[in-house]
Amino acid sequence: MALATVAPERYGEIAINLSGAKLIEQERIYFTTDHVSAGCDLARQWRFPGVLQQAMRHYVQPEAAEGAARPLASMVAVAALAATVQGGLKLEDLVPYQACLDQIGLKPETVISVAEKLKAS
Repeated sequence: MALATVAPERYGEIAINLSGAKLIEQERIYFTTDHVSAGCDLARQWRFPGVLQQAMRHYVQPEAAEGAARPLASMVAVAALAATVQGGLKLEDLVPYQACLDQIGLKPETVISVAEKLKAS
């Protein structure tokens, strides 16, 4: 979000349907940084608790987060997916996120239901 706010035209050159590692790769090409690094830098400057900084840093790979940061990173990963999927979230979209869902105790159907309600509002 910060990169898109600072340089909307340049950010618009990045494919809108990218997420995760592919988005980060494109951001690094266009900006020499990415939204994860920029967000973590801000979180450190704003003195966010370490557990939140770690969750932000690892949301693309939540299994890399440690301790209390892992379920937070899993939540962010699932929320980011729900926010970026075009045309509605489907069960098959959540298959790669099953470990995250297990970590936070959510069923795929619940995530889909919440995403649909948010999209409708």
